[in-house]
Amino acid sequence: MLLKNNNRQFVIFSDIDGTFLDHFSYSFEALLPALRVVKDNKIPLVFCSSKTRKEIEALRRETGIQDPFIVENGGAIFLPDDYFDFDVENAVHKDSYSIIELGVSYDKLVDVLHRCSDAAGAPVMGFSDMTVEQVAEECGLPLPQAELARQREYDEPFKILTEEPAVISRLESLIVQNGFRCLRGGRFFHITGSNDKGLAVSKMTELLEKAYGPIISIGIGDSRNDLEMLLNVRVPIIVKRFHGEHDQDILARIPNINLADHIGPAGWNEMVLKALAQIHC
Repeated sequence: MLLKNNNRQFVIFSDIDGTFLDHFSYSFEALLPALRVVKDNKIPLVFCSSKTRKEIEALRRETGIQDPFIVENGGAIFLPDDYFDFDVENAVHKDSYSIIELGVSYDKLVDVLHRCSDAAGAPVMGFSDMTVEQVAEECGLPLPQAELARQREYDEPFKILTEEPAVISRLESLIVQNGFRCLRGGRFFHITGSNDKGLAVSKMTELLEKAYGPIISIGIGDSRNDLEMLLNVRVPIIVKRFHGEHDQDILARIPNINLADHIGPAGWNEMVLKALAQIHC
């Protein structure tokens, strides 16, 4: 159930692909009415995605959003300089950000993935194996955006080049046995360290509550990859996926989750406007 205003600061954590952006066109035009309300009411909008820093920076410029953001499935939190009026512990300063690094280096992830792939007999193709042109084709991206997608720091997206369930399961198990995580996203599998979106959202919430006092967090996603994020917000929402259905794994884990009637950004627009109408923004 969506919550009514009790004079607390509202914050939105949002997935990007298939949620904020259309799965096929990468457009966010359908959510512009809700985005205007969010910006007019100065509600923090924290992107929380498998996308890279460079990709999210481009989206922030396009949307005019200037809030912190979470990259590569919780690999790191990027806090713009002077966003908070206090020092953030365990953050490193780089490129006008305070960065809280929660993930493992990209080179190590690539090495572990290929060792597990060989051991499992499961051929894979990660972003590190692809040219920019291949990434563009696989993701349906223009070449400049595909180049941004390849500039990874904490997460390796990959395809498993077999459809045999037992082989896929063996690879996933080996990755976990080696102390890493294997996630299923909208288009790719992902290997990460022990970080996830939920840990990053929890840490970001701590910082926001230090700044604002108690907050009411809204989380919006569409796929299994968003589960940890949705488990760590007060008001979890899922939009319909590109095929017109809600993600069954999320429904099983969060039975009372708020359900959008529409797909992707249209569902984002629907549910954000509904939530903000209830708090009289």
